[in-house]
Amino acid sequence: MRELLEIFLEETPKQLTVLENAIHNADGPGVENAAHTLKGELGYLGLAESAALARDLERMGRERELQSAPEAFRRFKSGLKAASEAMHESLVQNR
Repeated sequence: MRELLEIFLEETPKQLTVLENAIHNADGPGVENAAHTLKGELGYLGLAESAALARDLERMGRERELQSAPEAFRRFKSGLKAASEAMHESLVQNR
């Protein structure tokens, strides 16, 4: 589990950047793909609320309806930040 968390903490910022750029560029397929990747990882880690937000972003990308994507992304990123901080803290405490 430790290794999964470390990989998640390393890769998530990169994936968030890809998602943010896709939203900024109104790239529906890019939003869909990036959100889909994150959704799977979040679901696997049991982060249901964040996975649901990723699912919403994935749908927006698939439907090319990106008007509310920037606000959804802000909520998503905020939730991930809190989860990532908790994961990092857990890793530090359990060394």
